[in-house]
Amino acid sequence: MDSEEFSAKLMKLSMDLQEASKEKQKAFSHLFFAAKQALDNGYTQEEIQIIVVTAMQIGTNPELKQLFSILTGEIDINPEDDYQ
Repeated sequence: MDSEEFSAKLMKLSMDLQEASKEKQKAFSHLFFAAKQALDNGYTQEEIQIIVVTAMQIGTNPELKQLFSILTGEIDINPEDDYQ
């Protein structure tokens, strides 16, 4: 993406955010802050992009969603169960 295309997309995002719900504005703020903080703590742009794409996939893939729930402790795991 060249700088002109990036500027146009950024302008559109800014305009969309002005008309967005408070919840969406707040979510943008959290995402923006988290990305900035990650960069400040040594993550690369590519690593942040991978994290964001993976988060989007978790939202649409039930198997990834279940794995994410296990990894974040949202689901209690029985150590006696047989896992594939």
